[in-house]
Amino acid sequence: MNKFFTTTQSERAAWTFVMNINRFNRHNLEQQMKVKGINLVATEPWLKDFITARIRDNVGYIQTIHQDYLERIENVVNDGVKSGASIKQMREQLMAEVDISRNQAQFIAVDQADQY
Repeated sequence: MNKFFTTTQSERAAWTFVMNINRFNRHNLEQQMKVKGINLVATEPWLKDFITARIRDNVGYIQTIHQDYLERIENVVNDGVKSGASIKQMREQLMAEVDISRNQAQFIAVDQADQY
């Protein structure tokens, strides 16, 4: 089974996603606190550790989602090959179960079936 994302790519995507959300939320919170005269980020040193921990957690979630996605593809292809399903049948099954485009499903079905 081909890997779609490396661990580094998954971590970078998770880090970017979480940092963008954190930046947005921090900006909103700072603006709200500015009205009250409070600089929350400067007065709460634990915030940096909290953000780092959330990034680590989110990377783990992304890696789990990625692994589940690959396992679903692998199961469809394995079941299809074992049952003698056609490329078309595997393509349709991939489209239904993994929610990918017709072209992606066709590519995976042909590529993986050829390896058996």
